[in-house]
Amino acid sequence: MNMYYLNAQCANTANIYRFDYNGHTYEVVKENKNWADAVACAVARGGYLAEIDTAAENTAIFDELLNNASITLSLTSTANGGGAAYVWLGGNDRASEGTWIWDGDNTGVSSSFWSGSASGSATNSAYTNWGTTGGTRNEPDNYLGNQNGLAIGLNAWPTTDPSGFGYGVAGQWNDIEDTQSLFYLIEYNTVLSHDTPEKN
Repeated sequence: MNMYYLNAQCANTANIYRFDYNGHTYEVVKENKNWADAVACAVARGGYLAEIDTAAENTAIFDELLNNASITLSLTSTANGGGAAYVWLGGNDRASEGTWIWDGDNTGVSSSFWSGSASGSATNSAYTNWGTTGGTRNEPDNYLGNQNGLAIGLNAWPTTDPSGFGYGVAGQWNDIEDTQSLFYLIEYNTVLSHDTPEKN
């Protein structure tokens, strides 16, 4: 097992919930940042904003976010996403509208996973989990022409509609204006130590 110790000052350790899944460590940072600032903190800490590649990973992450991370939903919600609560992931279409890439380190160079709007399609046989209700995919919709960051929903949206009758339900993805301030999820390609190093 690889062990690393992180002390990047961009996030208060008291506001971080850490868990492991499938050989990776994830950190839920319960501090509000826009997408680019969340990426910058992820990189400073030695990771990247999370990339979800399978349904099993999505389920595991959502379970941790909803049931174990002690997230107060009202602290990471946005009117730009129908009033629902969200956590930033590493996907975006900032460089080219409708070309969604995993770019959790904000280099602009990464793998494409979606092309187009809600009526688009996955690229490279990638896993996606865009907001869908009643069998209709509703996201990404680039609402008001400026939704370029990817987030996972913690409840259904819009919150004014009963669950399953809006644009998406808890655990699905939505495109959000990347200037919004949300909590975020950092991923590391190894299992980090959960112990603090001994002081000499």
